[in-house]
Amino acid sequence: MSTSTEEDHVNAAQSVYGTAKNVWTWGKSIPVIGFMEGVTEAVASKVVGLAGSSLEEVDNSLISPNLAGLDSAILNPVVETIVGYLMGGVSNVHGAVEFITGGDDKEKEASAKEDELKEPEITSTTAPAVVKA
Repeated sequence: MSTSTEEDHVNAAQSVYGTAKNVWTWGKSIPVIGFMEGVTEAVASKVVGLAGSSLEEVDNSLISPNLAGLDSAILNPVVETIVGYLMGGVSNVHGAVEFITGGDDKEKEASAKEDELKEPEITSTTAPAVVKA
């Protein structure tokens, strides 16, 4: 594969998880739903607390590293492969459309006109010779 930085990847699992956490936080502000979420979060905190941990520790030490591994091992390569195929297909479609519409010929004509304009006009600085008959 390519040698790119982490910022070049989609990281789908981490993005989905982060969005789910944001939606959960937003849902806590809605009166009826927020109450249910609050109760659910309190029960989950209590269960995790009985195991000697907290929700933040579980999130940072268990969930986040596993999501990063899922992204780097499976999801990012799959997404990169799909995007590569799609981009290849787009370039093939572009060529087919140009062939059908004659877009390539129009581009060549425009290029030829530009080249004609760029060529300097050749003019003589001396007066033409007079021919006597």
